[in-house]
Amino acid sequence: MRIALLGAGDVAGRHIDGLLRAGDVHLITVFDPVAERAQALADQFGFERVDEDPARVVAADDVDLVLVLTPHDLHAPQAIAAMEAGKDVFCEKPMARTVAECDAMLAAMARTGRTLLVTHALRAMLTFVHARERMAAEALGRVTLAAFTWFTDELPRLNQPNHWKGTIDRSGGAVLIDGGCHMADIGNSLFGRACRVQAFGDRQVSTREGVGEDTVVFQVEYASGTLASYALSFVAGSGLRPQHFACGADMQLFGLEGHIEGGYRFRDDERREYWREHHTGAEDESHEELSRDTCGVDTMLVQALRGECEAPVTAVDARNAVAVVEAAYRSIESAATVTVDWREE
Repeated sequence: MRIALLGAGDVAGRHIDGLLRAGDVHLITVFDPVAERAQALADQFGFERVDEDPARVVAADDVDLVLVLTPHDLHAPQAIAAMEAGKDVFCEKPMARTVAECDAMLAAMARTGRTLLVTHALRAMLTFVHARERMAAEALGRVTLAAFTWFTDELPRLNQPNHWKGTIDRSGGAVLIDGGCHMADIGNSLFGRACRVQAFGDRQVSTREGVGEDTVVFQVEYASGTLASYALSFVAGSGLRPQHFACGADMQLFGLEGHIEGGYRFRDDERREYWREHHTGAEDESHEELSRDTCGVDTMLVQALRGECEAPVTAVDARNAVAVVEAAYRSIESAATVTVDWREE
């Protein structure tokens, strides 16, 4: 599998680690608008060449798979161009800024016969894998209530002049499109079709004009009957340790026959994951581990592209995560409950 990379930013190294772990992967070419950054990544991982033209990258005859790691506004046009050039595509989350852009990507996939997969990394994390397995085994009984939190310390980039992160035009919004699509995807994977959303959020801390919401809460009603709440922050802990990336998430699932809580913390390249399961009248079961592996989903996507396993997340799944987020934005704007534009296939 011969790979081209669009975007050599902060997450590129983690994605490449995951791709290489799948084996028989060859790194062909990399593009980034900052040429020095592309060259540094090429030197680090052994790409055959650096290219200054993204159109030439996706059209190259010696490339099978294009990995799109660019700002959100470029996901749809670059993924569509790559599929039209006969390439399969892995795209960083969110799939795109809007449902309309996602649907255009799905139309291109159908038109070209190529495969598009989205790197929703949390699908491969311990806590959420355990929760899906236990719910599939009906170990919790009917899950009536769920609560999630997600945070990261993005304030430095939000306030950095000319940075795209969290901007309404390039990113499509801030914490809701960025972290909210993660959490919406996990909720959809656990509870199924999302029906209605009620949301509240605004820019409480960041100061730069053009930046979107840094703090959001939203609630989702699912067709399964589950009610879930989500709290998101782009500024939790910001400024405490400059230059040190930190993020985390927590989850609680309340079923009629059991309860699972769990989550992860990521600090200074060390990730701690845990879960605890409780059933009345029995001792709690729990697990905790430390890991530097944040790229397991990339390995699984390569294996799925080869036909070795089912994809952990499909393009339609990724599109429906954006649909939940889009409904939340509409709810914030209208102060009303909004129906999710769900798609089955």
